[in-house]
Amino acid sequence: MSKADEPAGSPSIKVTDRRAFSSDGTRREADAAPESRSPDAQTASPPSLGAQLPGVDMATLVISFRGSALLDLGLLKDPSMPDRPPNLDGARQMIDILSLLRDKTRGNLTRDESELLDQVIEELQLHWVRARQAPPANP
Repeated sequence: MSKADEPAGSPSIKVTDRRAFSSDGTRREADAAPESRSPDAQTASPPSLGAQLPGVDMATLVISFRGSALLDLGLLKDPSMPDRPPNLDGARQMIDILSLLRDKTRGNLTRDESELLDQVIEELQLHWVRARQAPPANP
């Protein structure tokens, strides 16, 4: 589509090939310095998500799975979601995933990571059994 064919007000897209080699395999000449953006453009762009999110490690992964299981058990409420009945099958799956993770990483975790994983699995199993034994809520 040529510039004349573009609807008025549509954003333009510029593609810059920054590969080190051309299509025939020869090394390209070093291009001039990349275009610098105006200060206004730099402040207008949203920050990258990687800068906002914490690093991921074993404890973060375990706590994330724990949160998902607690949501499925109905012990945590998501204010952005309507109330829903507990999903015991989903909680059981999270517990099974954590148990599999424990089995597959045995001997490769730090003492703290191993203890956290064991405690979370035990906690979730207790909550799951209690939820399973609880009488169904009236609709």
